[in-house]
Amino acid sequence: MKLRLASPSKLVDIGRISELSYIEDRGEYVAVGALTRHRDLEVSAVLGSSVPMLSHVASLVGDPSVRHRGTIGGSVAHGDGASDLPAAVL
Repeated sequence: MKLRLASPSKLVDIGRISELSYIEDRGEYVAVGALTRHRDLEVSAVLGSSVPMLSHVASLVGDPSVRHRGTIGGSVAHGDGASDLPAAVL
């Protein structure tokens, strides 16, 4: 929307749904909520021990202001072919 590539008639703000922001070790996998911020990925002890590559890639996203506001769900949904984060999630 910032680039004017889309002009939706309605928007739904999901930013206050706290249940979508988490990083959990679930034994066989690590679960990350869509509203988890890049900075939270970067400093997560769970990811640091289980999936350090994801923490590292999150530390390279944008600048500090982007990492403090941007979410993993937003990065994946944006679909930027130059972004490393969606590939790291796979």
